[in-house]
Formats: sequence, C-alpha cells, structure tokens
Amino acid sequence: MKLVPASTAPDAPAHQGTGYTDAVPAMAPARRGGLPILTATLAETRIGTAVACFYITAVVLLVGALLPSLKSVNFASIVTSSAGQAIYGANISAQSLKTFTGFLSIEFYSVWFGLFFGGFLAFISGGIVARPIEDGTIELALARPFSRRRFYLERCGAMLLVGAIMSLWPLAAVWVASRIFAGATVDWHWLLLTQLVGGAFFVMTVGLGAVISAWSSAARTAGSAALGVLVLVYLLNSLASLSDRLTWMAYLSPFHYAPLSTILVQQRITWWHPVLLVGLGLVGGIAGLIVFERRDLT
Repeated sequence: MKLVPASTAPDAPAHQGTGYTDAVPAMAPARRGGLPILTATLAETRIGTAVACFYITAVVLLVGALLPSLKSVNFASIVTSSAGQAIYGANISAQSLKTFTGFLSIEFYSVWFGLFFGGFLAFISGGIVARPIEDGTIELALARPFSRRRFYLERCGAMLLVGAIMSLWPLAAVWVASRIFAGATVDWHWLLLTQLVGGAFFVMTVGLGAVISAWSSAARTAGSAALGVLVLVYLLNSLASLSDRLTWMAYLSPFHYAPLSTILVQQRITWWHPVLLVGLGLVGGIAGLIVFERRDLT
C-alpha cells in the first residue's frame, strides 16, 4: 500500500508515529449513460427544425385556406404540360386539380418536398462530422469515454430523428387543415403511404450528408455539397421528362423513386422504391462511418 504525507490527506487516518496516511485509490470515471451526443445534436438543430416545421404547417394551411380560390384558377394547362411536369416532377390530371388532395400533391408533395425539406436535412447532415471538426470540439468530445463509432452513430441518429419529426409534422398539419377548412379532405391511408416514402427519401438524404461530411472539415462546404447533389439529381429528373431520349436520366435520380404526388393522387406505389432509398441511405451512412474511423483528425 502506498503511503503519502498525512498533510495531503487530512481526512484519512494517519499511521501513528509515521506521519503518513493510506492513499485512497483513484476511481475510474464512470461511463456516461444515455445518449448525450444525440441530445446535444438535437439541441444544435432545434432552430432549423422548428423553422422547417413552421414552413410545413404554413404551406399546408395555406393550401386549405386558398382551396376555393385555387379551384377557379386554370392550373391544368400549366401542370399537365411538359414544362409543368419537368418543374413539378409529377403527372397530375386536370380533374385532380379540383380537390384538396390534388393541390396538396402539387404545392407540397411534388419534388419541392424532397428538394426543400430533404435539402435542408442533407445540409445539416453535412455537419455530422465536419461541424465539430470545424469548431475544434471533436477532440474534446472524443476525449471522453466515447468511441468514434458511438459519436458518429449518435450524430446520425439525431439527424434521423429530425427526419422523423419532419415526416410526422405534415400529418398533423393536414389533420388541422381538415378540421378548419371545408373541403380539405384526404385519403389518410394513401397519405400515410406517401409520407412513408417521403421518410425513406429523408433517410437517403441523411446518408448523403453523412458520407460527404466524413470527408470534409468544413460544415458549410459539406452541407452545400450535399445540397448541390440533390439539385443535380433534380435537374436530371426534370430533363428526363422533356424528351423520350432522356428518360434514362430519371433512373439516376432519387426523385424518380419518391413520386409522392403519384402515390397520393393516383394511389399507386412501387414497394421496392422506398426500400432502395433506405438502402442508399444506409450505404452512405456506413461508408461515412468507415471514412470517419480511418481519417486523421489532427
């Protein structure tokens, strides 16, 4: 047993006549339980998530409020044209544009849903690894009893939770609109399936942002790159509808596998499409984890 001077440990019993006391063995720091990294990441993104949910609510309620006026406007000539299909990424009949579901599919569940809200999720997912590296907090976080794998997985889990919130929020907004505005009716079965595919698209965007973030040391650069990839595949999807010779481009775009407007209005779904989107997200997330575990952070 190691002895130290009694003056340095006044509370411990001293050996009589020696002036020394028994040293108290140091206790190893307890491993922190729970999900602190996930919780902290959610706190970082709370403002952006709140803004996204606000816009989701505003668009849905605005469609419900303007429904009588929208019925009198001739949107069919715009939406059903080749240019309209390229912009909205949907093939909606003129008859569908007389209902709340039809207008909701164009104004909210067209490619704008994936481009705006999926783009937001891809942008903030670009900070999974790059943000703490840029802020200089990555070494402090990993100095605690956290492995790189746990750090990365909890950060990704927080982004998936943000995507889940953004997937459930439109359902609540549509429910409120159906209670406030006359004629704001929707088939809930197909709305749930539509939002399920939208959630699969969000998983893909998280994987996209994660793998780019694992390579980068600047959050804005990684987020902008992920957003730029979404814009590029949106352009591919739009160009594919302009000519029969360009239809092959659509198969390169994730938007082709998330036709939310078609699911909601035409009530038709291809089940392997959301599975593919989730698979792409998982591949991106795993690739990002491999890169993050192997890269030098100094």
